[in-house]
Order: sequence, then C-alpha cells, then structure tokens
Amino acid sequence: MIAINDPYLGGTHFPDVRIMRPIFYEGRVIAITQTNGHWADVGGPTPGSFNVLAKEHYAEGLRIPPVKIYEKGKFRYDLANLIASNMRVPQERIGDMKAQAAATKVGEDHLLHLINKYGIKLVLAAFNESMNYVERLLRNRVYKLPMGEWSTEDYIDYDPGKDYDKPIKVKVTMKLNKKEISYDLTGTDPYVTTFLNASYATSYSALIAGTKLFFPDIPLNSGFYRVVKAEIPPNTVANAPWPLPVTGFCSGAYEKIINNVIEIWSEIIPRRAMACSFNLEYLLVGGWDKRPGFERHFMWYDWMVGGYGGRDGIDGANASAPLFGMGLTVQPLEGQERLNPVLTTKHEIITDSGGPGKFRGGCGVEKGGILLESERVVMSYMADRENSFMGHKGRFTINTSRCYTY
Repeated sequence: MIAINDPYLGGTHFPDVRIMRPIFYEGRVIAITQTNGHWADVGGPTPGSFNVLAKEHYAEGLRIPPVKIYEKGKFRYDLANLIASNMRVPQERIGDMKAQAAATKVGEDHLLHLINKYGIKLVLAAFNESMNYVERLLRNRVYKLPMGEWSTEDYIDYDPGKDYDKPIKVKVTMKLNKKEISYDLTGTDPYVTTFLNASYATSYSALIAGTKLFFPDIPLNSGFYRVVKAEIPPNTVANAPWPLPVTGFCSGAYEKIINNVIEIWSEIIPRRAMACSFNLEYLLVGGWDKRPGFERHFMWYDWMVGGYGGRDGIDGANASAPLFGMGLTVQPLEGQERLNPVLTTKHEIITDSGGPGKFRGGCGVEKGGILLESERVVMSYMADRENSFMGHKGRFTINTSRCYTY
C-alpha cells in the first residue's frame, strides 16, 4: 500500500494523507481503493501543522512522496516510525495509518465479493459503463443549457505576510460550449507569501465541488471530470508552485473558487441559486498537557460552523459546516474537553447575525474557551472574510462566524 500527502503531486495539503491499496485479480491490478485522512499533526513548528508564518512548505510539516507503507502484505514499521517520529503524538499517527489501511481492505473485500458473484468481465464492464453513463448524463444536461461565457471574482482579504490593505483577486470565467464545461482562472492574482495558496489539484477540486452543487442527482466519478475542463495559470494563488506554502488553501483560494462557481451557476440555474457563504475557520491550540495521567502533547483542533448564503426562495442555513467540508458536524464539546485541557465557556448562535433581506443569510456562531493545565502552548487561527460582501445580485446577505480564546 502507498502513502502520500504531497499537494504538488495531486494532494490537497500536508495534513491530508492518502493510503492507497492496489487490488489484484489474477496477477493484474484492476482497481485502487483509497482513504484520505486529515491527521491532527504532521510535524512542523506549530501544533496541528497550520503554520501561518510559513514562507516555504518546509515549515508546514513532513512532505510524504509516494512510499510503500505496506510491502508484500506486511506493515513497514521502520518507515512508519520514521514518519510518525517527526509528528506530535506519534502513536496516534501510527493508528491513523493502520486505520486507513484497514478501511481500504473493506473496499477490496467488497469488490472481490462482486467479482466472485458476477465475474470479472461484468464487473470491469460495469466500471466503464458507470463512468460513461455519468459523462453522457452531464453532457446531455449541459447541452440543454444556454451556451455562453460568464465571469466573476472573489477576494482573499489580504496577504497576511505582505500587504494588509490589498485584496487578493480570484477570478473565474466559465464557458458552456455544446456539451462541455470550461473554466479559466486567468486574471487571478499572483501567489501570496503565506499559506493561503492552493495547488492545481485543490483548485480543480474546488471547480468540481462548486459545479456538483448544481447537479446533485448526477453521480460523481471520472465521467464527471471528463466534462469539466480547467485552465489554471501557474504562479497564481490558485496554482502555486513548489516550494510555496499551501496548507491554508481551504481558507484561501479554495473557497473563493467555489463561491465564484456558485455565483456563475446561480445565473444559469436560478432555482438553485445561493449567495456567498461564510469562510472556513480553523482554530488550533497545541502544547503540553499537564493534567494528571496525560502528560503529553495535545492538539485542540476545532473547526467553526457558520451561515450559508441565502437561497432562491429560502433563508440561508444556520450554523452549518463550511463549503470546504460539507458534511462536517459540530464537534462534541465534551469530547474536546476530555481530550484536551480546555473548558468551553460559550457556544451559541449569534442572534440576527445573518442580516435582514428577502431571503436572509444563515446565522453564525460565537465560541469561547479557557485553557487549563498546560504549558508551551501555541495558538494558530486561520480564517478569512473579515469584510462582509453582498451575495447574488444583492438579494441575499451573508455572515461570518466569530471565535475567541482567553
């Protein structure tokens, strides 16, 4: 099995580690099962590996090129220990590797069961047909839409390491041409000096995620990707080259791209229109846990929920997961307090934070906490949209979340 977290080779950022298992049938590889786990820490100078001061990826954590974490069915403890020893709470990182590997085995077992039941030829034919089906379905749907070109732009508030009063533009142009969707990010500003950059793979992923919101009934596989083309100019904040930092892409270029795509498609399919949503917020507090019986590194890893943009005919959702992590639920406060030396003092929806409007934006959340028995503590906070923006044609309003620590 192969482990990789390299964002310059198709990954997202260093905390997202893939474990890939090739599946063999009669001596040849017929498929690969993969799990993607966000590890709580992958090394670097800051707990949680979100270093807001990083100028190069070397300050963001351990970069793992494709390596064999299992070989001939045996776990490579030498390599696993090398990786985990460069990360905080190494025993948990070993657990991450083994848990993800076990999950890929579940996928392999299910696939081999289908092969034993239906035969290899039928299963491989189903592989191809499922992708061809999705491609046909999306092309036929696009064919019925008006052809043309649309363009819009969004902004990262500023470059935290350089210029505090200059917004960073992320521009998206989309063309519908017969049965194809083409995106072009030409006009996007150059890369920033901190970790809010995105790699090519993450920006393409944002284009796919934003597009999929308007075709929820169409399954997602490689057939979908065949229809969606992208031109993402290099040396921009949406396609930063090695060795520039990219760990904070999810609060940077990524969500700006998604909101641009939503804005464009809201013009084309207004019944699914949605205004700009709040920006992902990550709070990472790490240090040494001095509570009796713990005495180890801790990472209080918290993502905040907030308000979605107002929708066509419907108010925006309150206290929801960010666009970056749809499906993420609010972490149990009791679990955070059990695992970390922290006491939560407040976690409540902010009254009227969505703003008035025909279809108001969703409300955000305010959260507070107190650190208890701890030392050598470092806090990293990642967010954007300190400024408010009006959404789709001014018909909707948005909000931001607030988070504080004392």
